Amino acid sequence: MTPVPTPSVTPVFASDEEALAAAEESYKRYLSELDSALSSYDVSRLSEVASDEALTEALSSVSDFRAAGHKLVGHSAVASIDLISFDPAGDVEVYACHDLSGTDVVDASGASIVSPNRPVQYPMHVSLSTSEHRLVVNSAEVWSGDDFCA
Repeated sequence: MTPVPTPSVTPVFASDEEALAAAEESYKRYLSELDSALSSYDVSRLSEVASDEALTEALSSVSDFRAAGHKLVGHSAVASIDLISFDPAGDVEVYACHDLSGTDVVDASGASIVSPNRPVQYPMHVSLSTSEHRLVVNSAEVWSGDDFCA
């Protein structure tokens, strides 16, 4: 009996570098849209950059900000990013150092509510997946291991 060939999956990324570059671009786009939503309360574009847990948490954060009368001022950034893994289907995991030094959170009167002792960088474990031919953030959680931002 002749074995039946199994169809092969064409990898989404050809290399570690390509997967990392795509993840970095997608995570930066996610942060930009989240920053915008936290300053305007407009959540209409979040589903273009986030799904699953990341989308649920982003929508909840915007709702909490609106209810409290808080707004984000400025923009967060990615200080560094390192590839953990990727697979042929387009799922990517990275460690990212989320930099909040360019942001402030203000109340309804415009006064800052950010503690002067707030850390300005957070180590994040970010999972992304390919959805409708684009990479979106599925989850972004503060990393509980060693602080790779330090």
